[in-house]
Amino acid sequence: MSILIIWFGVLLLMLWVIVYVAISKYSLIWNLIVTSKDFLNNWFLDSKFTCDWLNLIPEIEIKNLPVNTKSLAIIIEDPDAPKSTWVHFIAWNIKIESIKDVILFKDNIEEINWLIRWINSANELSWHGPCPPKWHWVHIYYFKVYALNKEKINLKEWSNKEDFLEEIKWIDLSYWELIWKYKRD
Repeated sequence: MSILIIWFGVLLLMLWVIVYVAISKYSLIWNLIVTSKDFLNNWFLDSKFTCDWLNLIPEIEIKNLPVNTKSLAIIIEDPDAPKSTWVHFIAWNIKIESIKDVILFKDNIEEINWLIRWINSANELSWHGPCPPKWHWVHIYYFKVYALNKEKINLKEWSNKEDFLEEIKWIDLSYWELIWKYKRD
């Protein structure tokens, strides 16, 4: 009888440890919030952010970062592109000063020297704004933000988006996605 009590106690302790680890690791996973003053989620993007005008990158605000966040990563892509998903922008190792609200892209993106950018589908390191074919339908763009528990991601030269996603799959604390739409007239 005492062996059963000991085994029950060990099992209960193991269950408590598993629940504690799961709660501490994932309790803030859904709290990450990304917004923009430049567009509302799931609405049409102003043409000043596209190839039709100024090609600016929208400012975003990130709130409620998980406690263990050490850096951010961003992918902006268009799965409605004619041939395959078009990556407009990809960046990682985005430093954060503290776990407070973060505003990205408030200034000219070319002057942000700490930003690690990778080659987009246009073979550029910079922002490539929405530019769907004029004859195409409304395109949906995904602005994905990842909170990571690692300060620096080391990828080989010419890695692609899939390599990047594989590299962060075990260090991704939280994820948020904004959607915008655009159609050229």
